[in-house]
Order: sequence, then structure tokens, then C-alpha cells
Amino acid sequence: MHAAGRGTRRSNALGQSVSYACDARGQITAKDVDGALTSYEYSTLGAMTRATGPDADILWERDAMGRGLSETVNGRRLTIRYDAAGQRFARTAPVSAVTE
Repeated sequence: MHAAGRGTRRSNALGQSVSYACDARGQITAKDVDGALTSYEYSTLGAMTRATGPDADILWERDAMGRGLSETVNGRRLTIRYDAAGQRFARTAPVSAVTE
């Protein structure tokens, strides 16, 4: 794993230069693949809340228990609902299609 607050650089199988930056908790905050930067944000509890890259911007909303409430990809929001027992029972896609 990466040392907290430090970055690493290596080459992947395609020969691309890949570098990472990490925060004090050791979580990856940025990834650069040959100049294509992806950044990552986290909640105070350490759950990823956002990933922004060259092709996508993804936001995750979570409740106090860390369960996913929604995922928004490039402005298209998917919501998740739970029953009284805390089990996920429905997901609603941007076109209002509900999966139960």
C-alpha cells in the first residue's frame, strides 16, 4: 500500500505512466495515467463520495450507516431505497424505471 501522504509512480501493462497521490489516511486522492487525471473525495468516515475523471463524474450519497442512497453518473441519478429491516428493496433509474 502507499505510504500516507505520499505518491507513487509506475508503468502499467500498456506502458503508460501511472502515478497516485494519497492523503494522510492512505486513501488515493488522485490518479494520473499519462496526463489523464482522476480525483477522488471521501467522507469523514472514509467512504468514497466522488470520483471525477476525464470521462465521468460520479457522486455517491450515503446515509449515517454508510449505506448507498444514490449514485449520480454524469448528472444521471440512481436512487436506492431500503425497507424497515434495512434491506435494499428498490433502485430507481433516471428514466424512472424501478427495480425491486
